[in-house]
Amino acid sequence: MDEKKYFKLSKELSEIYLEIKAILLLSEDEDINQRIILTCINELRNAFDHTMKTFSEGESLEENFKKAVGHLYRAGFDAYEVISISIIKHIQDIRKNFSFEAIVTAYPDYYKKILPTIEKIKRAKVRARSNKTVKDNVSPEEHFKEYEKIVKDIIILKEEMDLHITGIKDAQISIR
Repeated sequence: MDEKKYFKLSKELSEIYLEIKAILLLSEDEDINQRIILTCINELRNAFDHTMKTFSEGESLEENFKKAVGHLYRAGFDAYEVISISIIKHIQDIRKNFSFEAIVTAYPDYYKKILPTIEKIKRAKVRARSNKTVKDNVSPEEHFKEYEKIVKDIIILKEEMDLHITGIKDAQISIR
């Protein structure tokens, strides 16, 4: 075993793991039911399995690290999916609880910003699911970063929407 190569690949894997772990923790916070997502745990288990295979004779070091990285990114996709589902539900609940007029009075950009981003995240989730096993020339990291950007955008929009909730409530009262 080439120790320098092993150390380099282990360091890269560790950095990806720490990034994905932070996303998993965020998904636990975002999920009001505090469910542990089985798919995330399974992907982490598979990543660990491939990492351990790097110690076995006859197993390809690079191939197993590559597979471990793929499983980590799939765990990240799954965690981001939990986050996006939770945020979309939060936004939909606001829409159900308040009138259109109250929402746009307090937050005029609601229909320009929020709704298009929700549609964008729904389409991105479909692409993410179909790209979990990468067969094109795009790396798992590139697919993941594309999806991550959209989820981060919707997180920002949720925060922005929450800043307007008091105004929406006030507008709802004054409309009645």
